[in-house]
Amino acid sequence: MFAFYRTQGLMSQLLSSTPPATRRMRVRAIHTLSPRMRRVVFTGTHPTELADLANAPPGAAIKLMFPQGTAGATRTLGRAYTVRHYHAERGELDIDFVVHDETPVARHGPAARWLERAAPGDEVEFAGPKRGFVADPSAPWTLLIGDETALPAIFAILEHLPEPAQVQTYIAIGDARARLPLDGPFAAHPRSRNIHWVESDTAHAGAMMVGALTAQPMPAGTPQVFLAGESSLLKQVRTLLEGAWAVPREVIDAKGYWTAGLSREERKAQEAR
Repeated sequence: MFAFYRTQGLMSQLLSSTPPATRRMRVRAIHTLSPRMRRVVFTGTHPTELADLANAPPGAAIKLMFPQGTAGATRTLGRAYTVRHYHAERGELDIDFVVHDETPVARHGPAARWLERAAPGDEVEFAGPKRGFVADPSAPWTLLIGDETALPAIFAILEHLPEPAQVQTYIAIGDARARLPLDGPFAAHPRSRNIHWVESDTAHAGAMMVGALTAQPMPAGTPQVFLAGESSLLKQVRTLLEGAWAVPREVIDAKGYWTAGLSREERKAQEAR
Protein backbone atom coordinates (compact mmCIF):
# COMPACT_ATOMS: atom_id res chain seq x y z
CA MET A 1 0.00 0.00 0.00
CA PHE A 2 1.04 3.63 -0.21
CA ALA A 3 0.42 6.97 1.42
CA PHE A 4 -2.33 9.26 0.16
CA TYR A 5 -1.79 13.00 -0.07
CA ARG A 6 -3.83 16.12 -0.61
CA THR A 7 -2.01 19.05 -2.18
CA GLN A 8 -3.64 22.45 -2.82
CA GLY A 9 -7.09 20.89 -2.92
CA LEU A 10 -6.34 18.64 -5.87
CA MET A 11 -7.96 15.21 -5.82
CA SER A 12 -5.25 13.70 -7.97
CA GLN A 13 -1.88 14.71 -9.26
CA LEU A 14 1.33 13.38 -10.72
CA LEU A 15 4.01 12.37 -8.28
CA SER A 16 7.35 13.55 -9.57
CA SER A 17 10.74 12.95 -8.04
CA THR A 18 14.30 12.93 -9.23
CA PRO A 19 14.83 9.42 -10.58
CA PRO A 20 17.94 7.44 -9.75
CA ALA A 21 20.68 7.15 -12.34
CA THR A 22 20.20 4.67 -15.14
CA ARG A 23 20.76 1.13 -13.90
CA ARG A 24 20.28 -2.43 -15.10
CA MET A 25 17.91 -5.28 -14.40
CA ARG A 26 17.63 -8.82 -15.68
CA VAL A 27 14.75 -10.80 -17.19
CA ARG A 28 13.77 -13.63 -14.85
CA ALA A 29 10.65 -14.96 -16.58
CA ILE A 30 8.11 -14.15 -19.30
CA HIS A 31 4.42 -15.05 -19.00
CA THR A 32 1.60 -14.74 -21.52
CA LEU A 33 -1.41 -13.25 -19.71
CA SER A 34 -3.59 -13.11 -22.81
CA PRO A 35 -3.11 -13.00 -26.59
CA ARG A 36 -2.79 -9.23 -26.12
CA MET A 37 -0.67 -8.95 -22.96
CA ARG A 38 2.69 -10.38 -21.90
CA ARG A 39 4.27 -10.03 -18.47
CA VAL A 40 8.03 -9.77 -18.06
CA VAL A 41 9.39 -10.43 -14.56
CA PHE A 42 12.66 -8.63 -13.81
CA THR A 43 15.18 -8.84 -10.99
CA GLY A 44 17.97 -6.45 -10.16
CA THR A 45 21.54 -7.21 -11.09
CA HIS A 46 22.25 -7.16 -7.34
CA PRO A 47 19.86 -7.85 -4.41
CA THR A 48 18.94 -4.23 -3.57
CA GLU A 49 18.90 -2.86 -7.13
CA LEU A 50 15.11 -2.44 -7.23
CA ALA A 51 14.44 -1.78 -3.54
CA ASP A 52 13.35 1.85 -4.05
CA LEU A 53 10.38 0.63 -6.12
CA ALA A 54 8.72 -0.46 -2.87
CA ASN A 55 7.86 3.23 -2.29
CA ALA A 56 6.47 3.86 -5.78
CA PRO A 57 2.72 4.66 -5.86
CA PRO A 58 0.42 2.83 -8.30
CA GLY A 59 0.77 3.98 -11.86
CA ALA A 60 4.44 4.88 -11.37
CA ALA A 61 6.51 4.46 -14.52
CA ILE A 62 10.05 3.48 -15.31
CA LYS A 63 11.79 4.15 -18.60
CA LEU A 64 13.21 1.08 -20.31
CA MET A 65 16.15 1.67 -22.65
CA PHE A 66 15.88 -0.59 -25.68
CA PRO A 67 19.00 -1.12 -27.84
CA GLN A 68 18.82 -0.05 -31.46
CA GLY A 69 20.61 -1.39 -34.49
CA THR A 70 22.84 -4.45 -34.60
CA ALA A 71 23.96 -6.55 -31.66
CA GLY A 72 26.34 -4.60 -29.45
CA ALA A 73 25.00 -1.20 -30.57
CA THR A 74 25.21 1.50 -27.90
CA ARG A 75 22.30 3.64 -29.10
CA THR A 76 19.06 3.17 -27.16
CA LEU A 77 15.49 4.43 -27.32
CA GLY A 78 13.60 4.94 -24.07
CA ARG A 79 9.99 3.92 -23.53
CA ALA A 80 7.98 4.44 -20.34
CA TYR A 81 6.21 1.45 -18.79
CA THR A 82 4.02 1.16 -15.71
CA VAL A 83 5.23 -0.78 -12.69
CA ARG A 84 2.52 -3.46 -12.45
CA HIS A 85 3.86 -5.04 -9.25
CA TYR A 86 6.96 -4.88 -7.15
CA HIS A 87 7.44 -7.95 -4.94
CA ALA A 88 9.75 -6.72 -2.20
CA GLU A 89 10.16 -10.14 -0.61
CA ARG A 90 11.55 -11.53 -3.88
CA GLY A 91 13.09 -8.38 -5.30
CA GLU A 92 11.04 -8.87 -8.48
CA LEU A 93 9.40 -6.32 -10.75
CA ASP A 94 6.49 -7.11 -13.09
CA ILE A 95 6.03 -5.09 -16.29
CA ASP A 96 3.07 -5.87 -18.56
CA PHE A 97 3.51 -5.27 -22.30
CA VAL A 98 0.64 -4.93 -24.75
CA VAL A 99 1.26 -7.13 -27.80
CA HIS A 100 0.36 -4.83 -30.67
CA ASP A 101 -0.52 -6.23 -34.07
CA GLU A 102 -2.73 -3.59 -35.66
CA THR A 103 -0.14 -1.27 -37.27
CA PRO A 104 3.43 -1.52 -38.60
CA VAL A 105 4.48 1.26 -36.18
CA ALA A 106 3.30 -0.80 -33.23
CA ARG A 107 4.59 -4.15 -34.50
CA HIS A 108 8.07 -2.88 -35.34
CA GLY A 109 8.68 -0.40 -32.53
CA PRO A 110 11.74 -0.78 -30.28
CA ALA A 111 9.78 -2.35 -27.41
CA ALA A 112 8.00 -4.84 -29.70
CA ARG A 113 11.31 -5.90 -31.27
CA TRP A 114 12.91 -6.35 -27.87
CA LEU A 115 9.94 -8.29 -26.48
CA GLU A 116 9.93 -10.66 -29.45
CA ARG A 117 13.53 -11.70 -28.72
CA ALA A 118 13.56 -11.39 -24.92
CA ALA A 119 14.58 -14.41 -22.85
CA PRO A 120 15.49 -15.10 -19.21
CA GLY A 121 18.95 -13.75 -18.47
CA ASP A 122 18.69 -10.77 -20.84
CA GLU A 123 19.53 -7.41 -19.30
CA VAL A 124 18.03 -3.99 -19.97
CA GLU A 125 18.80 -0.51 -18.69
CA PHE A 126 16.11 1.54 -16.98
CA ALA A 127 15.57 4.82 -15.15
CA GLY A 128 12.97 5.88 -12.61
CA PRO A 129 10.49 5.43 -11.07
CA LYS A 130 8.45 8.60 -11.44
CA ARG A 131 4.95 9.90 -12.14
CA GLY A 132 2.68 7.90 -9.90
CA PHE A 133 -1.01 8.40 -9.18
CA VAL A 134 -1.76 10.16 -5.90
CA ALA A 135 -5.29 9.56 -4.65
CA ASP A 136 -7.38 11.76 -2.38
CA PRO A 137 -9.51 9.67 0.00
CA SER A 138 -11.96 12.56 0.38
CA ALA A 139 -13.07 12.25 -3.26
CA PRO A 140 -16.71 11.01 -3.45
CA TRP A 141 -15.73 8.42 -6.04
CA THR A 142 -13.04 7.49 -8.54
CA LEU A 143 -13.37 7.10 -12.32
CA LEU A 144 -10.67 5.15 -14.16
CA ILE A 145 -10.68 5.28 -17.98
CA GLY A 146 -8.18 4.00 -20.52
CA ASP A 147 -7.32 1.61 -23.30
CA GLU A 148 -5.25 -1.59 -23.27
CA THR A 149 -2.01 0.34 -22.77
CA ALA A 150 -3.45 1.85 -19.58
CA LEU A 151 -4.61 -1.50 -18.20
CA PRO A 152 -1.48 -2.10 -16.03
CA ALA A 153 -1.80 1.35 -14.43
CA ILE A 154 -5.56 1.08 -13.95
CA PHE A 155 -5.30 -2.36 -12.36
CA ALA A 156 -2.48 -1.20 -10.08
CA ILE A 157 -4.61 1.75 -8.95
CA LEU A 158 -7.65 -0.48 -8.42
CA GLU A 159 -5.62 -2.79 -6.21
CA HIS A 160 -4.31 0.07 -4.06
CA LEU A 161 -7.33 2.33 -3.56
CA PRO A 162 -8.32 2.46 0.11
CA GLU A 163 -11.46 0.79 1.36
CA PRO A 164 -14.29 1.51 0.94
CA ALA A 165 -13.50 3.49 -2.21
CA GLN A 166 -16.32 3.79 -4.74
CA VAL A 167 -14.88 3.29 -8.21
CA GLN A 168 -16.05 2.84 -11.79
CA THR A 169 -13.64 1.52 -14.43
CA TYR A 170 -13.92 1.70 -18.24
CA ILE A 171 -11.33 0.07 -20.50
CA ALA A 172 -11.32 0.16 -24.32
CA ILE A 173 -10.09 -3.09 -25.87
CA GLY A 174 -9.71 -4.35 -29.42
CA ASP A 175 -11.66 -7.52 -28.72
CA ALA A 176 -12.63 -9.89 -25.92
CA ARG A 177 -9.19 -11.58 -25.96
CA ALA A 178 -7.80 -8.55 -24.12
CA ARG A 179 -9.98 -9.00 -21.04
CA LEU A 180 -8.03 -9.80 -17.89
CA PRO A 181 -9.01 -10.38 -14.26
CA LEU A 182 -7.48 -8.47 -11.40
CA ASP A 183 -4.56 -10.38 -9.89
CA GLY A 184 -4.76 -12.79 -6.97
CA PRO A 185 -7.32 -12.02 -4.26
CA PHE A 186 -8.51 -8.94 -6.13
CA ALA A 187 -10.09 -11.14 -8.83
CA ALA A 188 -13.07 -11.68 -6.52
CA HIS A 189 -13.10 -8.13 -5.12
CA PRO A 190 -16.35 -6.15 -5.60
CA ARG A 191 -14.38 -3.62 -7.67
CA SER A 192 -13.91 -6.26 -10.35
CA ARG A 193 -17.67 -6.17 -10.97
CA ASN A 194 -17.48 -2.49 -11.89
CA ILE A 195 -15.03 -2.96 -14.76
CA HIS A 196 -16.72 -2.11 -18.05
CA TRP A 197 -15.00 -3.47 -21.17
CA VAL A 198 -15.62 -1.35 -24.27
CA GLU A 199 -14.79 -3.28 -27.45
CA SER A 200 -13.77 -1.15 -30.42
CA ASP A 201 -11.02 -0.63 -32.97
CA THR A 202 -8.63 2.24 -32.29
CA ALA A 203 -10.29 4.60 -34.76
CA HIS A 204 -13.65 4.45 -32.96
CA ALA A 205 -12.50 3.86 -29.38
CA GLY A 206 -13.08 7.46 -28.28
CA ALA A 207 -16.64 7.60 -29.57
CA MET A 208 -17.43 4.17 -28.18
CA MET A 209 -16.01 5.14 -24.79
CA VAL A 210 -18.08 8.33 -24.67
CA GLY A 211 -21.14 6.26 -25.54
CA ALA A 212 -20.40 3.77 -22.77
CA LEU A 213 -19.85 6.50 -20.19
CA THR A 214 -23.08 8.30 -21.01
CA ALA A 215 -25.12 5.08 -21.10
CA GLN A 216 -24.53 4.28 -17.42
CA PRO A 217 -25.76 6.09 -14.31
CA MET A 218 -22.84 7.48 -12.32
CA PRO A 219 -22.43 8.09 -8.59
CA ALA A 220 -23.17 11.54 -7.19
CA GLY A 221 -20.43 14.10 -6.68
CA THR A 222 -17.32 15.14 -8.58
CA PRO A 223 -15.09 12.15 -9.30
CA GLN A 224 -11.37 11.83 -9.07
CA VAL A 225 -10.39 10.84 -12.62
CA PHE A 226 -7.50 8.84 -14.03
CA LEU A 227 -7.51 8.88 -17.84
CA ALA A 228 -4.78 7.31 -19.98
CA GLY A 229 -4.17 5.79 -23.40
CA GLU A 230 -4.32 6.84 -27.04
CA SER A 231 -4.40 10.61 -27.61
CA SER A 232 -7.64 10.83 -29.62
CA LEU A 233 -9.48 8.76 -27.00
CA LEU A 234 -8.24 11.15 -24.32
CA LYS A 235 -9.37 14.18 -26.30
CA GLN A 236 -12.92 12.89 -26.80
CA VAL A 237 -13.33 11.74 -23.21
CA ARG A 238 -11.98 15.01 -21.81
CA THR A 239 -14.48 16.91 -23.95
CA LEU A 240 -17.26 14.96 -22.25
CA LEU A 241 -15.82 15.27 -18.76
CA GLU A 242 -14.99 18.96 -18.88
CA GLY A 243 -18.06 19.88 -20.94
CA ALA A 244 -21.32 18.08 -20.26
CA TRP A 245 -20.16 16.65 -16.94
CA ALA A 246 -18.46 19.88 -15.75
CA VAL A 247 -15.56 18.01 -14.14
CA PRO A 248 -12.81 20.52 -13.25
CA ARG A 249 -9.67 20.09 -15.30
CA GLU A 250 -7.47 20.03 -12.21
CA VAL A 251 -9.01 16.80 -10.89
CA ILE A 252 -8.38 14.89 -14.13
CA ASP A 253 -5.06 13.04 -14.15
CA ALA A 254 -4.62 12.51 -17.91
CA LYS A 255 -1.71 10.75 -19.59
CA GLY A 256 -1.41 10.40 -23.36
CA TYR A 257 0.60 7.21 -23.84
CA TRP A 258 0.56 7.01 -27.63
CA THR A 259 -0.89 8.37 -30.88
CA ALA A 260 -2.30 6.00 -33.50
CA GLY A 261 -0.02 5.70 -36.54
CA LEU A 262 2.90 7.63 -35.02
CA SER A 263 6.05 6.53 -33.25
CA ARG A 264 6.99 8.33 -30.05
CA GLU A 265 9.63 10.33 -31.92
CA GLU A 266 7.15 11.31 -34.66
CA ARG A 267 4.61 12.31 -32.04
CA LYS A 268 7.11 14.53 -30.22
CA ALA A 269 8.13 16.17 -33.49
CA GLN A 270 4.48 16.83 -34.35
CA GLU A 271 3.82 18.37 -30.92
CA ALA A 272 6.86 20.64 -31.31
CA ARG A 273 5.58 22.23 -34.51
